[in-house]
Amino acid sequence: MSPRSVRTRLSGISFSLALGLGVLGAAASAQADGFPERAVTLVVPTPAGGPLDFFARLLSPALGKRWSVPVIVENKPGAGTALGTQAVARAKPDGYQLLIANIAISAHGALNRTPLFDVERELQPLTLIASTPYFLIASQKGPTTLDAFVAQAKSKSGELNLGIIANSQQHLDTVRMMTTLGIKATLVPYTGTAPIIRALLGGELHGYLGTLAGMEQHFAAKKLFPLAMTGSKPWPSQPSVPTFQSKGYSLELNPWYAAFAPAGLPPQVTGKLREDLLAVMKTAEFQSRVRDGGYEPRTSTDTELARMVSDNLRLSREIVQANNIKPE
Repeated sequence: MSPRSVRTRLSGISFSLALGLGVLGAAASAQADGFPERAVTLVVPTPAGGPLDFFARLLSPALGKRWSVPVIVENKPGAGTALGTQAVARAKPDGYQLLIANIAISAHGALNRTPLFDVERELQPLTLIASTPYFLIASQKGPTTLDAFVAQAKSKSGELNLGIIANSQQHLDTVRMMTTLGIKATLVPYTGTAPIIRALLGGELHGYLGTLAGMEQHFAAKKLFPLAMTGSKPWPSQPSVPTFQSKGYSLELNPWYAAFAPAGLPPQVTGKLREDLLAVMKTAEFQSRVRDGGYEPRTSTDTELARMVSDNLRLSREIVQANNIKPE
């Protein structure tokens, strides 16, 4: 074959490849332009009524109005948040199955011998939705100021007990708090927040590191006491509660809530989803309802959220190893 014939053939191949790539690009663009063409499902990996359900049901009608298609909230609890998360991780990456999740999914790989999903490889981060601080909450049985709590825990090592949700993000964060405060306490495992609240009210526990959900009525009745909170400034509804930072402790723990999709989503669809989620989340109505629910509205880029997921997974593995926590 002559050099001229080779050049002609290579030119034809290059043209065909370019044409093929152009067709694929046009198809992806068309997919994004027409998205969504049918109902979108927001998967909530917890039972109805919790924080994730709250955010999904705030987003659902606003997104449905924007897209002119139904946006369905589907609760898929089980194995903590793992079963619902796994369902989205294994879904077709077309944007029609989205996940409303919290920081716990980024600790799953550290807390389970056989993880049900790989949070870094199987999920596409979209954006943060909100965050909320932790509060160290004491019962009537325990010291009612942070200074007294720390002093007693140091003078009587292991005598104070703290409620934990075993092998959870909250468990890991409680260990981080104890390390930061330089204290030792007995960790008492429970299956969820509700039994921990009952144990606090019944005087079975000295304290608990948790969010405000379900707590403020007990603060008002002087049955439970908020000793300190994470974050850099006081919380609006609890302005008298000091931050750990103001007491000299560097403890940055703020549980977050975010939206994800299956990995492999076409970039144009990822961009469309982010654009519309952010448009809804930046409205005054959405932000007001989030704050009324006890949360701080947040947004992020997809790369920022990916970094937060990876950082928490790395830190979780370090805590599990350093404290001999046995993965399930």
